[in-house]
Amino acid sequence: MTEDNIKRYLLKQYEQLALSIKNRKIREIVFEQSYIAGGAIASLVLNEIPNDLDIYFYDKEQCKKVIVYFRKYHNDRCLKFSDNALLVYPNIHFIFKFYGKPQNTIRRFDFLHCRAFYEPNTDKLFIAQYAMHYIRNKKLMYIQEFKIDHYNVYRLMKFLEKGWTIKRSSLKKLFKYLTAHTRP
Repeated sequence: MTEDNIKRYLLKQYEQLALSIKNRKIREIVFEQSYIAGGAIASLVLNEIPNDLDIYFYDKEQCKKVIVYFRKYHNDRCLKFSDNALLVYPNIHFIFKFYGKPQNTIRRFDFLHCRAFYEPNTDKLFIAQYAMHYIRNKKLMYIQEFKIDHYNVYRLMKFLEKGWTIKRSSLKKLFKYLTAHTRP
């Protein structure tokens, strides 16, 4: 998908989300104080419809306001509340584990191909050049310095099922780290 089509798709998703938010201030926070980052953009580059959209916030307090609003006024749409995010029906994750500038947020991602973001308030799409290489070649590169948990392994399996590949050396490092930091 072209950059313009990716931006159009993501903006449309924001607009649809905004229609569901009756509170003007919350709607403004979602549109002006948040951004989409991660695997959804990689899916779009590959002409695939993303399974979900991860929405991050610049500021912790603004994020809290959105979470409280959805849990109070749209609880019927809140499917799951985890340590990392609030999943809102049908495919929106409000991420509250990380917040801040998108350039800093994407540096915390576990796989290099996910290092991309879209800001609706400026219509800016950023995909790191090395991320684009991994996306186009459907190659996984795991960043070892981050904590590994069951979710990383789940994501790895999901990508492998979709035809992505990972170098044996990278996979070996991932599992070595996992076994060293997992209790029996």
